[in-house]
Amino acid sequence: MRNPANILAALGLAAGAVFGMAGTMVAQPNQQAILWAIDSIGLVMASAILALKFFRKGREIVAAGFLVFAIGEGVLLSGTAAGAIGSVPSFGAGTALWATALMLISAPREFPV
Repeated sequence: MRNPANILAALGLAAGAVFGMAGTMVAQPNQQAILWAIDSIGLVMASAILALKFFRKGREIVAAGFLVFAIGEGVLLSGTAAGAIGSVPSFGAGTALWATALMLISAPREFPV
């Protein structure tokens, strides 16, 4: 775990979890957009690092899943500026990419049950 890439990936995933949940619990739209933007940035960073890590290990399908997740999270990030109502189309597209990424990451037997 001393690998800087592992540390950055863990920090990005943790930031995504913490700021995503915080954005859900905030009532003011401006604060919500800021928290969700930080959430998306952390998840994009983490999933890009994980894509490179798994690609180097020769696990191309898992790496592609993390790459698709990064793209989906980037689509979601683009919708945060539009507010809750205006971001519905980008949320739908991001969710579809999330589902695709989850399928790609989960299909190979890379992670223990």
